[in-house]
Amino acid sequence: MTVEDVLKAIENVRPFISGITISGGECMLQKEFVIELCEAVKRLGLTAFIDSNGSIPFYGDDRLINAIDMVMLDVKSFDREEHKMLTGQDNEIVLKNMKFLASINKLYEIRTVIVPDVLDNERNVDMASKRLAGLNPNIKYKLIKYRPIGVRTDIIKSSVPTDEMMTRLKDIAVKNGCKDVMVI
Repeated sequence: MTVEDVLKAIENVRPFISGITISGGECMLQKEFVIELCEAVKRLGLTAFIDSNGSIPFYGDDRLINAIDMVMLDVKSFDREEHKMLTGQDNEIVLKNMKFLASINKLYEIRTVIVPDVLDNERNVDMASKRLAGLNPNIKYKLIKYRPIGVRTDIIKSSVPTDEMMTRLKDIAVKNGCKDVMVI
């Protein structure tokens, strides 16, 4: 689709929305398209949010920053090696994006998927929530239950986290100073 194609689709629902969220895959792999679409959407008086895994830098690109309103950022693992095992790259850019976006009030939320038997979930939530609370304790922190729908279970051996586990992890984030923690 072109930017114009997307704008035509938006026009059909414009009376019912206040903005758009661009997601993916990883939408920032098409950064120029994202920037052009966000600029066009803002000219319509709508907001433009980005849903990102954080692997592409937001810092250092003023045009991008001026085009977007907020970012919903995945922090898949706070541990560099664990993140690399999971995604194929370390988390340096993700954590820099987190700090940068929080510093300019464009970080809407961070999200961590809780994956039993694969990730060190307690450490990830502990470290991510400490970092987030230090940046801005009012930024949303979503803890997302892993669900094996559409997952290649021959590659990822996990289970759905229990409600008790999710409550324990939420309590860690709250104890660390996060004021808006959600479990989904």
